[in-house]
Amino acid sequence: MRSAIYCRVSSPGQRNTTSLPEQERINRGHAATLAWDVSEPHVYREVEGGEDLYRPCMDRLWDAIQAHEIDAVVIDVLDRLTASNAWPVMRFISASSSRSWIASASKSTS
Repeated sequence: MRSAIYCRVSSPGQRNTTSLPEQERINRGHAATLAWDVSEPHVYREVEGGEDLYRPCMDRLWDAIQAHEIDAVVIDVLDRLTASNAWPVMRFISASSSRSWIASASKSTS
């Protein structure tokens, strides 16, 4: 399965959450346990607040989903997609139909 990785922090100096390199390491490990191939052009690292729905990397992720370039997205926790509402998750489901998956590497969103 071709998978993307999406990593996000709210600010460049954010210290109260997992850093972008650490998120990527966790996500790559989770993709490996699922036997999913990581599509290197689809590894997204974003520094944007959770309340702001304008995120250039996320927009590129949606485009890749709609173009069927990837089959799955790996994130460390679901709130990387959004901290304030479910719109990005619903957008993912709508864009991907029944052929794509979201896999969270963590059971916690804190």
